[in-house]
Amino acid sequence: MQRRKSGRLFSTALLSAFGLALLAALPARGDSGPEAERCAAEAEAYANQEARASVSGEDVAGAAMDGAVVGGLAGRGPGDWSARGAARGARLGGGLATLDALSNSREQDWQALYAKAYYACLAGEPRPATRQERCGSSAIITGAGQGPLIGTSSRENCR
Repeated sequence: MQRRKSGRLFSTALLSAFGLALLAALPARGDSGPEAERCAAEAEAYANQEARASVSGEDVAGAAMDGAVVGGLAGRGPGDWSARGAARGARLGGGLATLDALSNSREQDWQALYAKAYYACLAGEPRPATRQERCGSSAIITGAGQGPLIGTSSRENCR
């Protein structure tokens, strides 16, 4: 009887030691990936940098022309048209269009950039490239004062 108890005790101890050895050999799963908080901070910084508001030259020019018409018709001057009022209206219209564009950040664009960077971080992939990293100095502008200037770039998504 004594032999059976010692045999069970030995086998239980051996099995326990073997089980502990197996558990120690397994990699820790709880902290094997990137931290969600770190990824959120990196994604927010990336989205804030990339989602800058853009000013459309066409919008500014259109608002300046509207301002010129209103200013020219409403300005004080001899006759039906005021050149001084038109100039003031054009400056005011263009300036307001620029300020509007700078103050309107598109929430959808920011959210898309954030999600792109966040999920790349969680997957362990490198952060998406910024405009400066994508574009560098590859722009070419042609035109010698005759006609419009044409800008081109050899890299994708450069503006």
